[in-house]
Amino acid sequence: MTLLLSSLCAILITWVGYPLLLILFRKIFGVKKNQHFSISSDSILSVSVIVAAYNEEKNIENRINNLLQQKLNDSIELQIHIGSDGSTDRTEELVKNFNENNIHFHKFKREGRASVHNEIISNIQSEILIFTDAETEFDDYFILNITKPFCEKEVGVVVGNLSYKNTGSDSNQAESMYWKYEKFIRKLEDECGILANGTGAAMAIRSCLYNPIANSEDVDSAIPIDAHARGLQVTYCWSAVAYDYTIETDWQALQSKIRGASQTILCWKNRISLELFNKNKLLLLSFLFHRF
Repeated sequence: MTLLLSSLCAILITWVGYPLLLILFRKIFGVKKNQHFSISSDSILSVSVIVAAYNEEKNIENRINNLLQQKLNDSIELQIHIGSDGSTDRTEELVKNFNENNIHFHKFKREGRASVHNEIISNIQSEILIFTDAETEFDDYFILNITKPFCEKEVGVVVGNLSYKNTGSDSNQAESMYWKYEKFIRKLEDECGILANGTGAAMAIRSCLYNPIANSEDVDSAIPIDAHARGLQVTYCWSAVAYDYTIETDWQALQSKIRGASQTILCWKNRISLELFNKNKLLLLSFLFHRF
């Protein structure tokens, strides 16, 4: 009975108490961030989009076309980097069919997503890096909107507003309900200045912030922590809209959650320190009640 009550209390504190605590902090201290960014004429940006792909022949053409159709200011130079992580289908052939000068193809043996990111980024000179997936779709103004917050020098990471398209499956319905709650929590954390996780399918960073990550890590957990460690802000951009599809089967969903949880644990394990929390004391709340 004691174990049962303790478990129930832990669930209530995490799922109900934590958002109420964030609302209280927001009421006491106010919203810490400017949510309405505007980009000035002198904020000229060079942007590189990075896609790590493995056997994505069904999605890769649409993904590249979606990126080429982005509405951009003339001042923004866009480069598209596609890394094939040992694909055995027609992914590489389909990428090579594009003749645009700003599309760059990178071929790798089966190394893993983190290694693909590390290798590609080591040769990129762009100011801003955008991470995305082969099956993700950006709104026409996604890149323009997600780069706007970088007009503030304190911003190091900008997380896009990812939404899931409905496929009608039970796992989709469950994911949709969870994701609405997750976005609500991220909004509160953003306003309190303690947002500490991103979305690997739709996230932008300053290139100077990127350090090579371990094979067991992923960018959506590692980089936001690194940004806080350097005193930079992680912000959520609601106008940078992207779309994705949820995983179809319960088994696939379980495997995805296990993989994501293990990557998050390792990212925090490799980076957690008193110095990190001293720079932003409220960040401990995000670590305990959102990630841990």
